[in-house]
Amino acid sequence: YICFVDPDDWVAPCYLEWLYRAIEQSGSRMSSCRLKHVGQMDAVVELPKSMPELRMMDVGRCSVWEQDACLQCCRMMAERDMIQDIRFAQEVAIGEDSLFTMQLMLKEGRIACVPCVLYFYWMRPDSALHQAFTAKQYTESEAWERIYALVQNRGKILERTSEEKLALTYAHVYYRMAHSPYADEAGQKELIRKIRKHAESVDAGKGKNAHDGRLSAAWAGDVENWKENEASFPLKA
Repeated sequence: YICFVDPDDWVAPCYLEWLYRAIEQSGSRMSSCRLKHVGQMDAVVELPKSMPELRMMDVGRCSVWEQDACLQCCRMMAERDMIQDIRFAQEVAIGEDSLFTMQLMLKEGRIACVPCVLYFYWMRPDSALHQAFTAKQYTESEAWERIYALVQNRGKILERTSEEKLALTYAHVYYRMAHSPYADEAGQKELIRKIRKHAESVDAGKGKNAHDGRLSAAWAGDVENWKENEASFPLKA
């Protein structure tokens, strides 16, 4: 079995046990749990006294926004033989774990989810996402471009929500790039083109797929943040 724990994070004492039991009980080769972002390591939640009933997640019917969607390798376990030649993309600095995990999820098809928080991810103020924009941070959009290509025809909900995430990743990169030394006119115009292309596609697809409330709220909330950013730094073609 392969399992990941970042050295500056915290896991529940039953983390490995419950992920292993989820694989053994379900017959799936991959399991996951929920994750909580914390600003300090004492900001944890009360753990259940016993392992909750598993939730079997069909990857094609999964929204990337929901809390049981395992897009961080640090909260999953997989049988070692299943990984084979799947590796982290060395050229991708941000989002490489999402790309790696999505490949595993698509390979297995159904994931055994332990529906409770067992992993606590420390949001360090000096982490890569909190630093001034550098060229390597552009690779976040490259990671989601690859993910979106991988999920084509693998399930309408998965495909649609991956496109939502891709559009918002482009916007995230654009706004972080805007006032950095790495901003360039051609690159910004290309990002704007991609943002509009995928945002229009997402809007055109509304109503065609059954999205749950959490997905809709996530999309609407990020679009509102997008509008606030646009007010201070408009998307200029």
